[in-house]
Amino acid sequence: MFNIKINEKNPRSDIIKNGIIKIAESIKIVEKDNFDNIKIKEDNNDKNQEENQNTFDDIEFENIKNELIAYINKINIKNIPKLNSIEFEKDNDSNFQIDLIYSMSGLRSLNYSIEPYDWITCKLKAGKIIPALATTTSCISALQTLELLKIIKNLDVNKNRNTFLNLAIPYIQSSEPGEVVNKKITDNLYSNIWDIWEVFINKNNKKENCIQFLFDELYKKYKIFPKDIFLGKKPVFLNMLYKGKDKEKEKKMNNEELSNLIEYDEYMDINYVDIIVTFSAKKESEEYLNNIPKIRVYFK
Repeated sequence: MFNIKINEKNPRSDIIKNGIIKIAESIKIVEKDNFDNIKIKEDNNDKNQEENQNTFDDIEFENIKNELIAYINKINIKNIPKLNSIEFEKDNDSNFQIDLIYSMSGLRSLNYSIEPYDWITCKLKAGKIIPALATTTSCISALQTLELLKIIKNLDVNKNRNTFLNLAIPYIQSSEPGEVVNKKITDNLYSNIWDIWEVFINKNNKKENCIQFLFDELYKKYKIFPKDIFLGKKPVFLNMLYKGKDKEKEKKMNNEELSNLIEYDEYMDINYVDIIVTFSAKKESEEYLNNIPKIRVYFK
């Protein structure tokens, strides 16, 4: 594909293999950090912990986007060689395609401590997997890349496209995405599926590191009354338990450290946690409001 010439007629020869070994020996590999000493906190809510670890925020997105833009700017398009399309044929051993796949899968097995396949097993499996990769998967990857380039180039949103694809028919149809639907919370407050309400808390400040501060901040911003706190399905604070017990409720809300109640993965440099907070339109109301987005609490 890249027009790389191989001098030997038989890439399986000892000359080629020894040459590759010499090249491999000359490459210096940067050692990864040792993670053996990291102690992972136990969390009864494994599902919620996994969701928090996989959260991708705007800052991370901007950093990766800027890295990609910098990389693209370094590329001299004129120096990119013309690529040749290659037809995959697993039953023609003289094209050495299975040899390449066998080598790559062997390296991957070593990297991830997976039991390596032998050559014939690799050949049988590649015959089923490669055609799948070359069809729908490649189309979806290309379509996603096109949309990513539009984001990098800061094109207007009307340039974005949703694509419906079915290669069995075959059928492909692109359309403009619809506007985000805003759902009513109160007469003056709306939300959509992309909304996240953020609160910043200093965990070293006792006045801030408590439920009362969180509730006060939410009320200041949105003028509705917080009631309960959930971490996934786990209840953290339930307002109904303190009905008629104002002193106990006040003690709980002011004295309990919020950072301990809603644990976040400090050891993984994740300085926030996503929680669910219920609200009512009036302070004493038992009627809960709908369409509340998730609350992201940042600990600084």
